Amino acid sequence: MPVGIPFASVEGILTNNVAGHVMNAVEKKKILFAINELNVGGVEKSLLSLFGAIPRDRYEIHLALMQPGGGFESFVPADVTVHQIGGYMRVRDFMRSRSRGLLKGLKSGNIASTIKMLAVYLRSRLSGTLLPFFDYAIGDEIAAGGMEFDLAVNYAGPSEFLDCYITRHTCARRRAVWIHFDLERTFDRVSTSRLTHGSYDRVFCVSPHALDVYRRRYPEFAGHAALFRNIIDEKSILADSSAGSDYAPAPAPVLNVVTVARLNPEKGIDLALKSLRVLLDSGTDACWHFIGGGELAPRYRAMADSLGLADRVRFYGPRTNPFPYMAGADVYVQPSLHEGFGITVAEALCFDAPIAVTPFDCAAEQLGDGRRDNAVIAAGFEPEQLADAVLSASRLPRGRSGKVAGRNSDINKLIELL
Repeated sequence: MPVGIPFASVEGILTNNVAGHVMNAVEKKKILFAINELNVGGVEKSLLSLFGAIPRDRYEIHLALMQPGGGFESFVPADVTVHQIGGYMRVRDFMRSRSRGLLKGLKSGNIASTIKMLAVYLRSRLSGTLLPFFDYAIGDEIAAGGMEFDLAVNYAGPSEFLDCYITRHTCARRRAVWIHFDLERTFDRVSTSRLTHGSYDRVFCVSPHALDVYRRRYPEFAGHAALFRNIIDEKSILADSSAGSDYAPAPAPVLNVVTVARLNPEKGIDLALKSLRVLLDSGTDACWHFIGGGELAPRYRAMADSLGLADRVRFYGPRTNPFPYMAGADVYVQPSLHEGFGITVAEALCFDAPIAVTPFDCAAEQLGDGRRDNAVIAAGFEPEQLADAVLSASRLPRGRSGKVAGRNSDINKLIELL
């Protein structure tokens, strides 16, 4: 079993939904989930946890990937059928970089098709939505070779490509989309969502704040929106925390601070580094441990060097099992600028270390009013404010807060669609 991913069935939770209805293997209902890829991240981890909560004696799970690869790809359960979405790979280079994608297409000799791709893209941009371009990319492809699903899910919302794929290129009785982010703080092309979200029977948001934002942004779909909290398997997390790791804490009395996050701007890594500089300058000897990968890793390493933090910062890269690092922290810190649901915060609540977070919108939903139990919410997003929160948290006694946010009962909301 892969570390950190629960695969125990919650069949008992579903009894009321399927009472009196006996299914054999032939009658299993089919569910298709679509996602970008399986990198090591919160969205991907929550999908694998959701797989573990769906009983296999009643449901057959399929997974459609925009592109293969990622640290969690090998963690997909063996009974999940994986499909490749060919349409995205045909335009991937172009979507990542227009100029490089065009140059690559022309160099390969596909001049006519490259020019046509550009023309379709430009027309789509002028129309205000990329749906025509993605329709062109996907072509006549129907999900899983035309298989009919009882439920098809875009699990990586907001995603224009997957909205197009699920609502226009799948055969499904019901459809749903997951919103993992605060739509006011992440890219969301409203014109595309207004054309596709009416095709979803349910829009699941992972926190009350994300749900509120969605309903305000799309009042016409508010009646289809519902809360679905990410599943946290505390027992599995605690078991995985005892596995071996390369965690190398600095010896006491140094304060060992741990952050698990992708090394992306929205995760506040630069804020964390500046806060560490403030702590050191104010006389608190600390070492900050970052677990996570990302394209900006070299930038943050260089920033640490420029701030004179080379001997007080450790970058471990992505880890499929971050829990030994969390368990060994003196303080766990989430410096994010915004979150739809802080899944790593929910995981950190499984351990004894006090927690400090920035005041992202769903922080209070997860931790309370800011200075309660073993958690502190910073007063703002300035380095001095986060440093104060870390220092305040370090003075709190170690001990469980009792706020672990795993709510497997939300699985009923998915099963109801079937």
